[in-house]
Amino acid sequence: MPATLQGAPVTNSTGGTEVTSVTFAATVAAGTDTCMAVCVGAEGNGAGGISVSSITFNGDALTFHDEISNGTWSFSEVWQRIAPDVATGNVVVTMSAADKWVTGVYVANGVDQTTPLRAVAESTATGTSVSNTVAGVGTDDLVFDSLAIDSTSHAGTVGADQTERWDIEIASGYVTGLSSTQAGSAGGVMSWTWTGSNPYSHVATAFVAAAAALPFLYPPVGFSQLPQRHRGAVAY
Repeated sequence: MPATLQGAPVTNSTGGTEVTSVTFAATVAAGTDTCMAVCVGAEGNGAGGISVSSITFNGDALTFHDEISNGTWSFSEVWQRIAPDVATGNVVVTMSAADKWVTGVYVANGVDQTTPLRAVAESTATGTSVSNTVAGVGTDDLVFDSLAIDSTSHAGTVGADQTERWDIEIASGYVTGLSSTQAGSAGGVMSWTWTGSNPYSHVATAFVAAAAALPFLYPPVGFSQLPQRHRGAVAY
């Protein structure tokens, strides 16, 4: 079963105000083997050590998957929840300290319920491009990434075989949060280019496709049951 998005991701931006928490609505529809992944791209507030403290959906906690930080300038995180409630509920993102950030919520069907996400490929530096390859991607997986670039006016462009899902700037030069998806059959190379050299933090991973269910094999026509042993005498 291939991993597929339920629909367009829901996004949220704190704007230019430093806050410790945001609340916004997202919807999970009924589906098979569902998973929610939340990407957070933040500007770092000029101080190291800021990170996401918790994320909940409809009151249920998400699990931290991975994070990469450029110290005082930017960081990206990915959180996940297997089989989220089928509901329109609030996503609540809480930081360890006041900051400005961009959030995006993916909901996918057909995701492995034991190991929903691949190990991340990630990097952080200062520049105008990034490329990371998610290892072990299966053909039916769905790859996605989270990129945070310090400052704004970057004109981000996705790499080959990627679909841009959001490119949101928090005004007054704070941070740009971006994300894209790619079919697993494309190989898992997630790359971006942009204008203006600035610190960035990039995390890429993938929804792991659920294993296909084995078909039920009916017995051949005319076949009823295996021979049974009978008690008592055998008639000749």
